[in-house]
Amino acid sequence: MGKLLRPTISEKLIGIGDSHLDNFTFFCAASCRIPGATSYGLTKPNSDTNAREAFLSFLSSFPSHIPLLCIGEVDCNSLPWRTITTKAPEDFIYQSITSLFSFIKETNRRFILPSVTLPPVDSFKELGIRKFVTSNKVERSSLVKLYNSLLLKNAYDNGHIYLDITTPTTGPNGLVDEYFIHSSSDVHLQPHKLYPIVLDLLSEISYV
Repeated sequence: MGKLLRPTISEKLIGIGDSHLDNFTFFCAASCRIPGATSYGLTKPNSDTNAREAFLSFLSSFPSHIPLLCIGEVDCNSLPWRTITTKAPEDFIYQSITSLFSFIKETNRRFILPSVTLPPVDSFKELGIRKFVTSNKVERSSLVKLYNSLLLKNAYDNGHIYLDITTPTTGPNGLVDEYFIHSSSDVHLQPHKLYPIVLDLLSEISYV
């Protein structure tokens, strides 16, 4: 298929994912955005968000388009502390990656898989949300890095394209660069500040 992008949007690219898909919808001809969707839940019919059913239906409507799947933030930043049955939250990351790639295999499509950005929020307790999360920013950043390393390996092993937006948004201290933070109370980075990074990365892709 060759290069993906015109100057601002690709007629070939579609996006599915959670609310962090906003970092990519600038470049998608169409998208299906399900806030709160998780990698962990993609193998579970009738999950709380019904993301699995929505994504499969959306993908079937665009059989010849290139799908980009952006998901995983909740898996790294809150679900390990709500769902985990052991004392090792890393175990949940492995479960999430297994579910993600089981879903991908089921679709029989080749995906572009962006990395998960590091968490900008210092503490959920102060925000009044996700009160069950007791980990600090460093610990949650460590889980994101584990998730991304597994995402990269599985993408490479299975012929998908990994898009690293985490490295260029990481500061010298190993945490998210403050330049990209929207506010101290928002779990999202600022999409317009990621725009040139995503544009450069997508422009380098030759999708055959």
